[in-house]
Formats: sequence, C-alpha cells, structure tokens
Amino acid sequence: MAHKTGKLLYHLTVLENLESIIQYGLLSRNDVQKLAFVDIADHEIIDKRESKLNLNSFVPFHFYMGTAFDGRVFINSREIGANRKFIYLCVWRSNARQNGWKIIPTHPLDESNIDIFDYDDGFEKIEWNVIDNPDRNYLDNHIREVCMAECVSPSTVSINSIAFIKVPDVETKNMVESILRRYNINIEVDVTHFSRVYYG
Repeated sequence: MAHKTGKLLYHLTVLENLESIIQYGLLSRNDVQKLAFVDIADHEIIDKRESKLNLNSFVPFHFYMGTAFDGRVFINSREIGANRKFIYLCVWRSNARQNGWKIIPTHPLDESNIDIFDYDDGFEKIEWNVIDNPDRNYLDNHIREVCMAECVSPSTVSINSIAFIKVPDVETKNMVESILRRYNINIEVDVTHFSRVYYG
C-alpha cells in the first residue's frame, strides 16, 4: 500500500513511557520535561528544531514506520546495550486533519523547508513519489529529508486518541496489553516485527 493513501500516523516511543502517556497523554517536549520519561531524541536536533520552527510545543508523528529517525533510534539503543522495547502509537490521519494538526512536508531541519502548513496544504507539498519509491535510499540526503515529513499536534494527544499500538514481538504485545488492562483501556495491539529491519 502506498504511504500517501495510508490511514495512520506513527509516534515512536519506548514501552517504559506507556504508563505515563496513559496518565498524562502524549505531551509536547515543553510539557513532558516536567515528568520522568525515557528520552530517545537527539538533543542537538531538538535544540535546532526549537530554534528554527518552535517545534517543542508540538507532538510529532511520522507518516509511516521505518523512517531514518526510527532506524537511528534502534541503532543507538543497540550500541549502548539498552535492550529497549519500542512501540508505535498510531492515530488516524482523519482525526489529525479534523483537529487542526499541522504538517511539515520535509524534515524540519531541511534547508528547503520554510514553514509549518495547515494539514491539507502540507499534505499536498509532501513529495509522495519519493516516500513511496520502494528503492528509496536513506543515504541520499534529499530522500532522507523528504521521508521524515512530520504531522504535528498543537496539543496533548490523549490515550483515547490512539487507534492502535504497533509492537515488534509477542512478548512486547503481552506487556502492553497487561498495562492497558490495568488501566481498563481497550486499544488493539498489533505485532509488526518492525525491529527486525535495519533502516540504515
């Protein structure tokens, strides 16, 4: 299926953060600093994002699983021996559009990117032909930047807005479902084996 016609948006986090997200919602970086959480972001990039587009007040999502950002996070985790359990929190694109989310049509630090757009305008500015090319090579800077287009929420994303949780294996699925039951939350948890892929 082409990513352009996909129905979901994806936010990568670690299992350790799930209970906090259930209690407080998926917070912007400005708000989450008040809580204890496992931070998987590159702080140098975070600082640049904030100085360029004031993005620390938004909650970021990507248009598909397996971006160059995701790959770097997985690699970093392996290199430090963290053995983290990663999960994707997924929301419907239709809900994002209806709730006034914004779109950055390339990586926010891409030199060609100049603004945050309303959902419809931003969606049309994304180079979907690049993202949907099965031979895309993340070593190509332009391809990598285009494939990290973001859809960002201007407000906290509550657990009730999460449509699915994608997990890499059955063990993680069982752990996620146990946490959800503890809070009496019903969200479908899908095993996708995404951590088996090296995203280069």
